[in-house]
Amino acid sequence: MSDKFQVLVCGGGNGAHVMAGLAAAKPDIEARVLTLFADEADQWSESLKTNDLTVLVKGSDGQPDTAIKSKPSMVSKKPEEVVPGCKMIIIVVPAFAHNLYLEAIKPYVDPKCIILGVPGPSFDHAVRGILGEKADTVFIFETLPWACRIKEYGKEVEVLGSKETVLVAIQGSLSTAPIGPMGKSPVETLQYVLGAAPVLHLAGHPLCITLMATPTLHSAIMYGTWTNWDGKPLDKIPLFYQGVNETTAQLISDLSDENLKVTKGIKRKRPDVDLSQVKHVYDWFMTRYTNDVQDKSSLKTVLQTNNAYAGLKHSMLEVEPGKFVPDFSHRYISEDIPFGLVVTRGVAEVAGIETPIMDKILLWAQEKLGKEFLVNGKMQGKDIYSTQCPQAYGLKTLDEVLGH
Repeated sequence: MSDKFQVLVCGGGNGAHVMAGLAAAKPDIEARVLTLFADEADQWSESLKTNDLTVLVKGSDGQPDTAIKSKPSMVSKKPEEVVPGCKMIIIVVPAFAHNLYLEAIKPYVDPKCIILGVPGPSFDHAVRGILGEKADTVFIFETLPWACRIKEYGKEVEVLGSKETVLVAIQGSLSTAPIGPMGKSPVETLQYVLGAAPVLHLAGHPLCITLMATPTLHSAIMYGTWTNWDGKPLDKIPLFYQGVNETTAQLISDLSDENLKVTKGIKRKRPDVDLSQVKHVYDWFMTRYTNDVQDKSSLKTVLQTNNAYAGLKHSMLEVEPGKFVPDFSHRYISEDIPFGLVVTRGVAEVAGIETPIMDKILLWAQEKLGKEFLVNGKMQGKDIYSTQCPQAYGLKTLDEVLGH
């Protein structure tokens, strides 16, 4: 039995490679990996027999690249081999795979293990719904900390850039406990793993991160751009953020106001819950992209002049040479609706707050997906269990949604 702090990284993609490599590089952490897809575990394990795992951090502003070499102690597709004994489990997969990993670890997880979702908006609903009494402490990240890509599976992953800051939230009896290396708290332990960047900022209750999730922004842009589309192919691919017009910008603002209405409604019923980090989308942009935005005079100009969004276009399908139609299977619909807008709408329903703007966007989007989430004004459609809304996990009261 190792006397190191034992961490399990779940996933086999870009982010999981980075997280596993950084954790394994710490001398007082034993990093294990669980990946459930295809032959990823065998491929990764085979590579580690003769190679280190290299995390290549690309230098910026003329600085040289940094190579971090390490070796996870074990990579497996069998949860019974890697889960027992772990003090922290970090699930680094897209939201649609959260349930798969939570179901896999459930028989073997220690109730005092910290469960972390990266990225994690609404991850706490899934943890409580699936792990039940084993879900003591839940820790979520607002977003993936890096832009990264695998160069060679199981051997090398490249970090193209790190976010400067990332909002995180943690809830449970071990939230501030000195459980990590050198008596570090869970947040301090993750900062230790990540290094100097990004800097982790506590956001209050996990619901803050769910209500501030960017999928609601994507949903509004998709609706605003395509709701009146006549079905005829376009000659060119429109810009996603920079193509937002006044009407769509107003829709985004109105949807953000509705999020704030949900937040205020919950605060009236539960004033003890810290939701202070939930902001209007304009204020969020001013906090996150203040140095990238050229014209801050309105939400429309913020979207159109944000250097971080320059040139980004809608996902389209070329139906014939030079003719394009929107791709409604893209993640801005296929993931951001069931794991974004549906979740917020579900929370609003539990809180007893009407959301007409969310409803009209959701009804349009679910038709494009061929799904049923919102039916007769309630989150009771046949596809609700493929989402992370509270109703999918039987969380029916505000106390259950909030975790206390």
